[in-house]
Amino acid sequence: MNYFVLLGITVAIFLIAVVAMSIGVLLSNRSIKGSCGGLANLTDKNGKSICEACTNPSPECRGLSETDEDE
Repeated sequence: MNYFVLLGITVAIFLIAVVAMSIGVLLSNRSIKGSCGGLANLTDKNGKSICEACTNPSPECRGLSETDEDE
């Protein structure tokens, strides 16, 4: 079997898998959530989360900042 044919089959299988996962995400009708790391754990120089640094925070961040003020 030619290596280019094998490469083409491999790429096609990966593309089919990615398309299938994309369709699954679209049909589940849920938003994609971030992991426990990454941008969600960034802090400013005072150790506050990035959500608290927003001038126009999202509803999720507003919920976090309201619980911080209660403490």
